[in-house]
Amino acid sequence: MSRTSGPLPSGGQLVVVGDVATDIVCAPTGPWRVGSDTDATISVRAGGSAANTAAWAASALEGSAGGQSADVVFVGRVGSDDASWHRRVLTDVGVDARLVVDDAMATTRIVALIDGVTGERTMLTDRGAGTRLAPPDIDETLIATASWVHLSGYLLFAASPQNTFRHVVGICREAGVPWSVDPASAGYLADLGIDAARHLLAGAAIGFPNAEEALLLAGCPPEGDVDAAACALTELWGTVVVKLGAEGAIVARDGSILGRADALTVPVVVDAVGAGDAFAGGWLAAQLGGGTEPECLTRAIRTAAAALGVIGGRPNGRVAVRTTEDQ
Repeated sequence: MSRTSGPLPSGGQLVVVGDVATDIVCAPTGPWRVGSDTDATISVRAGGSAANTAAWAASALEGSAGGQSADVVFVGRVGSDDASWHRRVLTDVGVDARLVVDDAMATTRIVALIDGVTGERTMLTDRGAGTRLAPPDIDETLIATASWVHLSGYLLFAASPQNTFRHVVGICREAGVPWSVDPASAGYLADLGIDAARHLLAGAAIGFPNAEEALLLAGCPPEGDVDAAACALTELWGTVVVKLGAEGAIVARDGSILGRADALTVPVVVDAVGAGDAFAGGWLAAQLGGGTEPECLTRAIRTAAAALGVIGGRPNGRVAVRTTEDQ
């Protein structure tokens, strides 16, 4: 993949702002038996797209040559009942967890139903404390002095976190801090309205949509040309990195496809939860480590493949599981 711009910003501190969740992951041992019983493994795990991205970025930096070259900070809102657990599991993978504790609402809760054949997930979401992340929760100095800020699109889908999204972007623009965004959810984007979503998302240095989100935001039909959608979205973002799942990823800038990469072959897909978050985390880790765009794409693909091999959305499934000691 050729590069058409100067070096990417590297080193320093990555700040991730957005959702953190308590995931109830239901993984059946065989095909669904609708209307009857299906044996399954059910666990309670730490999740949330933004928190997952921060965890994978920190893990990737820890595993890079020369050790960790950037700090990863996560900012999100959690309920008081499991705040200490969420802080611990983020800290355990190298994230500086700046959690805002909400005494009135529980942490966002998601029931993730895993397809026993493909590993694909269907999610039922109770957004809880995530709907109350507000501009006063943000340390403006933290944002203004970051090397890079990554935002979850899930912030856009309730009034208070949407105001927080605008607030963080405003700080980034004033301070000259580059920022990236994962649009998060095609269904929620459609509910918000495409014009409103495009307006809010505009100006990111990098956008990390999946194929469905890219087509939606570009105004293309669901069966449209993803390459064309990626090129169209370069009017919205400096660089467009479209996650294609089993087909890999493509990168576009200035109306053209710069390159593409195939997904790695994974012998057994254990769980697709968090693979897209891992992709973004791997890219950002490589970038902050001084990697070129081809190196960032390679790291992103490898990190996403690693995520397919664990249950749940975090790099260390063991520490992300809530046990009786966390009650």
